Amino acid sequence: TEIYKYAFYKCTSLTSVTIGNSVESIGKDAFFYCTSLTSVTIGNSVESIGSYAFDYCDNLTYNVKDNVKYLGNETNPYVVAMGMVNKSATSLSIADTCKVINGFAFEDCDSLTSVTIGNSVESIGSYAFWHCYSLTSVNYLGTIESWCGIAFNYSYANPLCCAEKLYLNGELVTELVIPDTVTKINAYAFYGCDSLTSVTIPDSVKSIGEGAFEYCYSLTSVTIGDSVERIGSSAFYSCTLLTSVNYLGTIESWCGIAFDDSDANPLYYAEKLYLNGELVTELVIPDTVTKINDYAFARCYKLTSVTIPDSVTSIGDYAFNNCDSLTSVTIGNSVESIGEDSFHGCSSLVAITIPDSVTSIGYGAFYNCYLLTSIEFEDTTDWYGVDDYDNWINKTGGTLVDVSTPTDNDELFVNGYPYYWYKK
Repeated sequence: TEIYKYAFYKCTSLTSVTIGNSVESIGKDAFFYCTSLTSVTIGNSVESIGSYAFDYCDNLTYNVKDNVKYLGNETNPYVVAMGMVNKSATSLSIADTCKVINGFAFEDCDSLTSVTIGNSVESIGSYAFWHCYSLTSVNYLGTIESWCGIAFNYSYANPLCCAEKLYLNGELVTELVIPDTVTKINAYAFYGCDSLTSVTIPDSVKSIGEGAFEYCYSLTSVTIGDSVERIGSSAFYSCTLLTSVNYLGTIESWCGIAFDDSDANPLYYAEKLYLNGELVTELVIPDTVTKINDYAFARCYKLTSVTIPDSVTSIGDYAFNNCDSLTSVTIGNSVESIGEDSFHGCSSLVAITIPDSVTSIGYGAFYNCYLLTSIEFEDTTDWYGVDDYDNWINKTGGTLVDVSTPTDNDELFVNGYPYYWYKK
């Protein structure tokens, strides 16, 4: 019922192996370095094949059979199931019943040009398709719903990292519409899928995983439903052809999305935000919003004015970073903190008023705002800060800081210096 580990380790005289229907598992290294092995017939009861079971069987060509549920040791995502395909194989079929492909499983199969994956695969381990540089296509025998649910343990777990083209039951996926049965798009789900030109994410989706659309170089437009709560880091990294983001919700819900970094927000490349099809230029935050999250409008180049109501208490880090068409900002009287780099690079901004409620202004909040020549403080409380040379800078009283010709003690704002501002 079981072939133990190392059973035929380095048995170089073996040329063929037939495994009967009684066998349920093949142990680790069972046929390791059987260099003369050219054919293997595996019985219908085998459900798991241990790590390195056929490693260095360089003359063996084998497609994973329907009965095999695991490649490698299912408890360890970093074991290798090498030898399932030899280095000269050009195609690979993974059966519908295979559930787990472990880490490094097909590493360095650099002759592999196509992969067919059955619809029962639940997870693919780290670097499973690493260095498979000849891959040109992945054909998935399932639905987009099940593909979105595969647990890719890292970017190189997804064969799309090399293949770039995803086929669904033989049809190339270009304009991707996620079905409304999907609630989560897993990490790296479409990593490197260069065939994608547009993506529509329905209201049912609540989270988009890390690197989900990373390196989708042909992606030009993204539509996002109003239930998304979090978008993982680098989700849209290097989507350099993006020209628009259409959000099917409200400004209130957009302000509340947790973007893990700047590349989590597709605006970083698209630069234009549409709200239900209408371009957002003069942004009025509704008074139902209490916080503008990090990166919320970063690089939204079409914004010309922003009005932040009294209901808002904090402006997140990088919230309006590099909005270089922004000329006017009104900050409500309840804002207590202005985050790091929040208006960094807003190069058209000429003046701003800091309300009495503000107690801290973060690192580089107005750095590289080249046209900003005045900042008005509504109260006369002393402010102090630290510049980029760790020099203390103090502003005592007054309502206006004129920085067009700054002096040593009147330097609260020159291209964002000092980096940190606090009330004394």
